[in-house]
Amino acid sequence: MAAANPGRHRPGLAASLANLCIWYAGLDASAEALPVAKEWVTTYRELAAADPERYRAGLAYALTNLAAILSKLDRSTDAEQIRRDAAGLEGSS
Repeated sequence: MAAANPGRHRPGLAASLANLCIWYAGLDASAEALPVAKEWVTTYRELAAADPERYRAGLAYALTNLAAILSKLDRSTDAEQIRRDAAGLEGSS
C-alpha cells in the first residue's frame, strides 16, 4: 500500500516498522530487529526527503535505534557513524 500511495500510507508504514523494531528489541532479538530497523530508516529517509521539517526528528530517532541495535550486534564502528548522522539531524532542527 505504501508503494501504491506513499503520501497516504508511508507514515503508517514508518510507525508500524518502529513498533515492530522496538518489539524485537524488547525481546532482545537484535538480529531480527536489524532488517526492520534498516527499513524503518529507509522509510523515514523518504519521508524526510519530502518534508524535512516534519520528519527530521523521526529520522533521527530511527537512526538512533538502528545504532543501538548495531551496538548490540558488536558493530560499534557502524553504530558510531549512524549516531553521528542522527546527531547531525538533531542539531539542524
